[in-house]
Amino acid sequence: MGATIKEFDTAALTRDLSEHGLAESDLGAVVHLYHDGKAFKVELTTLMGATRGVVTLETGDIRAIHDGEIAQAREVA
Repeated sequence: MGATIKEFDTAALTRDLSEHGLAESDLGAVVHLYHDGKAFKVELTTLMGATRGVVTLETGDIRAIHDGEIAQAREVA
């Protein structure tokens, strides 16, 4: 079982959200929990802090990040 995701945690997308211009592994901040952690409102931003999207996602759409991971940058339109 994966790590429990809490409010204000950073989480990674597990799939592309092309309708929002977001891709698997993009990082976002969990800004709200729904239904005891079965759904989440996540804000995804550029590295400079501009909001790219605020989306409501289910448990399988995001995952906790781990200490052994490294962030990378990609350009968005």
